[in-house]
Formats: sequence, structure tokens, C-alpha cells
Amino acid sequence: MNRQGLGFGFITLGIFTYISKYFVAAIFGSNMQVWTDISFDGLLDAVGYRFEVISGVLLLVGVLYLLGNKFFRT
Repeated sequence: MNRQGLGFGFITLGIFTYISKYFVAAIFGSNMQVWTDISFDGLLDAVGYRFEVISGVLLLVGVLYLLGNKFFRT
């Protein structure tokens, strides 16, 4: 795998991690009888902020890796 592919891999993992927060919240609330915006927001709060932090770090690493590969190529 070349360096550009690795950068895109980090970005893809970051996007997948960000989306997985919503999947986890939906799975937690799968046995709810009534869905409202307030209940889904409560489920997102129950999941926490860790997914957002991890996805932000992965996206940042991917972008920095791509920029570093473009400007500091050896």
C-alpha cells in the first residue's frame, strides 16, 4: 500500500467511526416503541463523545498524512 492509500484509509476509518456513533445509538434504542427527536438525542448522549474524538483524530491523521506526503515527499 502506498502512502496516499494509507492516508485515505485513515480518513475512511474516521468517517466510519463517526457514522458508527449513530448505529450504536440506533441499536441501543431498537426496542423503543416510539421514536422522537428527543429520545434519539438522549441515546446519542448515552453513547457519549468518544466516537467523535476518535473519528476526529483519525481524520486529522489522514489529512496530515496526505498533506505531508504531498509536500514532504522523499
